[in-house]
Amino acid sequence: MGLGLALTAAFPQGPPDDPLGVVEAAVRARLAGTRPVLRTDGEGRPVLAIPLHPAAEDLEIALSEAGVLAASANTSTAGPGYHVRVVEVLDAVAETLGVRWESGEDGGDDTGYFEERDVAGLQRQMLGWLQALAETLGAHEGRGLDVCLPAGCGFLLDADTRTPLGPRRRAWWRAVAEQPERGVPFFAWWEPGEGAAYWDGLARALMWSEVRWAAPEDDAERETHRRVLHALARAYRLDPARPLPWREWAELLGYSGVDAPGVAEVRRRAEGERDAPAIGYRRHAVRVPLTGGWSMALPGDLHRSFDDEGTFCAHAGGRTVWFSSLRHRGGRATSLDDLRARRRDGAVELHERDEEGLVGVASLGRHDEDGREGWMLATETASPGRVGILTICFDLEEDRAWALEAWRSLAHAGGGDDEG
Repeated sequence: MGLGLALTAAFPQGPPDDPLGVVEAAVRARLAGTRPVLRTDGEGRPVLAIPLHPAAEDLEIALSEAGVLAASANTSTAGPGYHVRVVEVLDAVAETLGVRWESGEDGGDDTGYFEERDVAGLQRQMLGWLQALAETLGAHEGRGLDVCLPAGCGFLLDADTRTPLGPRRRAWWRAVAEQPERGVPFFAWWEPGEGAAYWDGLARALMWSEVRWAAPEDDAERETHRRVLHALARAYRLDPARPLPWREWAELLGYSGVDAPGVAEVRRRAEGERDAPAIGYRRHAVRVPLTGGWSMALPGDLHRSFDDEGTFCAHAGGRTVWFSSLRHRGGRATSLDDLRARRRDGAVELHERDEEGLVGVASLGRHDEDGREGWMLATETASPGRVGILTICFDLEEDRAWALEAWRSLAHAGGGDDEG
């Protein structure tokens, strides 16, 4: 459990028409560039999700059937500065709508900041929470734990723990358990406001979780690169002496093709960081959710997309992956013999999988498309009632082992809305 707040507000004269639309307008007026998203929660209620930091869960404002606003946010993933910003946004909403936020019976501010406005007290509360977490993680013997990362993020970088600002060893957690003030670097947004540390933390959070570390291929990726470059430039202007991720900054500048004043200085400083571990979970394998309850492990630098028919595609560096899923309607589970009967003729190699709840066949052969020769691994994999069709094309023969490993990573979790 993290720290956060949960508050409610009733309209003294009854709710206006489109109350969440009024809330959204107030947020946009307070924070230029913020893009709230209207969706529904598990109970079918309309919810306005307000993204305020990439290391944090969104601030959510819901509307009950009785017309009461309910605001909630888990703030400890990003830190005290984020908590302060959430309260500032709620203050602006309250002023615009003429309402007053209250704790209610089951809510309130876990840190006491909403009532007391004591930043130092808020920071102590956050460090106390982190110390308790550190005591648990310092004693945990497992590896690969995700801490304060979104559920299902799928990062596979091998580490004791993975956090929004990179991996942490058990020894680090033990040190924080003994001296909680050593845990300040865990938080992407420690001090309120938007100083150099804020922009540095924003850039690092984006680089760890969202940057693909390749030339951007769509508007979303170009926007992510733009945000990182903007944040790093702001951090440098505010504090030129601050140690920034120079190597990653230079790498992103290389993808963008920017050659402006200051680029040479970034590249010069990047030369001194050649041996440091590189930022970015997507430099490593990622478990990718597919359609129909399927998932698979793929290199994080592959550009991923779905077409209008739900077919998944990923590609980069002479590798291309397609996947689609079907619901088997034959009245029985697809067997290994069924799959053998359908496999591709003329294969150079044949491979099979026969595991508990999963069977599959794969045919590896030469592939020629538009005069470009390469290799194709054509596969079908079945779990009870479902079939996953995976095709992997690659240019280099040495990628054969990678393609087979990717197919063997294909897994089915059960459930899912497959194509019929």
